[in-house]
Amino acid sequence: MAIFTTGRAFAIVFIIIAAYFAANDPAVERARAREAIRRAPVAYVPPATQCTTTGHLALTFNNGVSLNNTPVLLDVLKSAKVPATFFVSTEWVGVYPGVDALLRRMVAEGHVLGFSWFGTDPRNLTATALRAQLVQQSAMVYNAAGVHPRFMRFPFDQLNQAVAGVANDLGLVLSLWNIDPADYNLCNSVPNYTTANVTNAYKEQFDLFAGAGNLQSRFIGVSQDLCPVGPAMGAVIELVKQYKYSLVDIATCLSAGARYRAADDAPATYVEPGATASVSSSTPGAVAGSSTLTKSSTSTATAKGTNMPIQTGNAATKTAGGPSVLGLAMVLVAVLLVHVI
Repeated sequence: MAIFTTGRAFAIVFIIIAAYFAANDPAVERARAREAIRRAPVAYVPPATQCTTTGHLALTFNNGVSLNNTPVLLDVLKSAKVPATFFVSTEWVGVYPGVDALLRRMVAEGHVLGFSWFGTDPRNLTATALRAQLVQQSAMVYNAAGVHPRFMRFPFDQLNQAVAGVANDLGLVLSLWNIDPADYNLCNSVPNYTTANVTNAYKEQFDLFAGAGNLQSRFIGVSQDLCPVGPAMGAVIELVKQYKYSLVDIATCLSAGARYRAADDAPATYVEPGATASVSSSTPGAVAGSSTLTKSSTSTATAKGTNMPIQTGNAATKTAGGPSVLGLAMVLVAVLLVHVI
């Protein structure tokens, strides 16, 4: 009996095709391709790195707050009557009453309160999961301070067009900076790094333009209020005044209008299941039963202006993957054909 028959040749070809589809389901591959594009650092117009008006400078602070260092910084700003912008990490918001009190103080003293992204690399999330987490983090700030944040930041190396697009669709305004004195070194007690290093980072930029015909530029400075930057910021403020720059908050810097979103265009307040702590009615912006937010694997929130729930947690980050069921079935049928033929 011939080893190779027409039927067996057909079955072998069928097996090869079936094996390909089992390992390379077109639907799965398309999903993977879309996700790869979403995560890629694609070319795009990055957020603003400077103010829109010559002579303006915005002092901004990322990833706070510190119960020890932020109050000192706020005292310095209050004494100098200087507005600033705080992009707080929601890691501690709704967890420590002292942190929530600092957020309310920032608002009361005229600073702009925004937030820094806290969590996994946003490029690894689906658009739905990213939107849900932004809603959650924004609502946590609202629960603590009574304002809907309009300004936020992602880590510099975790931002692409897809991530920025999701944030913009929620009405969030992104920005970066063009002066970074690396004052996080004040946290680490780096040898020979002092207040002078911080002021010199600003002075070098000021002198660069002043030396080109007494010009001014437009700046956004970034610092870390987790570190003891208060004294350094006092020296920076004096230097800024010497060079006749105007210190402004991020909304003025970007000519962006309102500091905060109105309730109508803000994401819905997010309260995770199991958050049952009571909140005093005197707490600005408090939502009953949500002063302390507990973690859960899955939960839902509703986007303002829609009736569609947004799923958060583990269920929201599932992506297509694995072999095709159809392809595996084809392989099984092909193997049976070989034995029959």
